[in-house]
Amino acid sequence: MSKEVGTKSTRSYSDKTLKTLWGRAAGRCAMPTCRIDLFTVEPGYDPVWNIGEMGHMVGSSNDGPRGDASSDPKGRDDYANLILLCGNCHGRIDGHKAAYSIQRLQNIKADHEAWCICQRNLAPLCR
Repeated sequence: MSKEVGTKSTRSYSDKTLKTLWGRAAGRCAMPTCRIDLFTVEPGYDPVWNIGEMGHMVGSSNDGPRGDASSDPKGRDDYANLILLCGNCHGRIDGHKAAYSIQRLQNIKADHEAWCICQRNLAPLCR
């Protein structure tokens, strides 16, 4: 199957996808060396500013980082294919494509979500 070059994705996130992604990530960057709070408060301005970005594990477009023309374009914006990141980590991951495979990003996301559960003291075994 040939790869479509220059195909831009039309991004469409459901409310459920957004709430699940942000909630399970606790509003923090998923990278274990970062994990910054993705909501910032600046006195005198809007009370809360969102600095988070949703990264795609399988590229959002066929020619993007980790793009895969054989993947279902409709599924690219689903929760299972998204990871919550800060702008710096998102840029690093997409800039170093060879270092961040789809499998590695899936593992980072799963580890981060498990860490979030432990931080909320919802899992007695995490103590």
